[in-house]
Amino acid sequence: MPFDFSGKNVLVTGATRGMGRLLTKCLSSAGAEVYGLGSNRQLLDTLKVECENVHTVHVDLADWKATRKTLEQLPAMNGLVNNAGVSLHWVTSLEAGKDVIDKTFAVNVMAAVNVTQVVGKKMVAAGKGGSIVNVSSVNGLNPNVWRTICQRPHDDKTIRSGAWTSQDKGELSQSDSRTY
Repeated sequence: MPFDFSGKNVLVTGATRGMGRLLTKCLSSAGAEVYGLGSNRQLLDTLKVECENVHTVHVDLADWKATRKTLEQLPAMNGLVNNAGVSLHWVTSLEAGKDVIDKTFAVNVMAAVNVTQVVGKKMVAAGKGGSIVNVSSVNGLNPNVWRTICQRPHDDKTIRSGAWTSQDKGELSQSDSRTY
């Protein structure tokens, strides 16, 4: 049975590559108005050509203020997929410099909080409900100092929820979708 997202607005972060790009295409083919967010304008442009109901959103999620300003201009969403993540260097956590750790943390953790705040408040204000899904690396379940910083060992420890659902009551309720 196919999914029908007709009439639904969904924001997908990290829409230019990998799972985010595939999810953006799948949601688009299921009828959603998808807002594909990414930092690579060229890849966003190709996504828009491939899917007619995709609106591209170009912003660097590491920039807190620019992200908020950009997202505040979008309509209320019915769904949000926090999928964006960076892997800047193939170095171990023990060898990563502060600049690598700061950028990784800014995009892989703080951006999900920032985007959730802006989009979640709009969901509540719209009173229609919605879903927020946080995608994280399975490596977050068992961090290890020998793993590389790009494997995002902190994700699942910091953002523990699998999804937040905006109820008609004007509040967000948490559901936990852990993988063991």
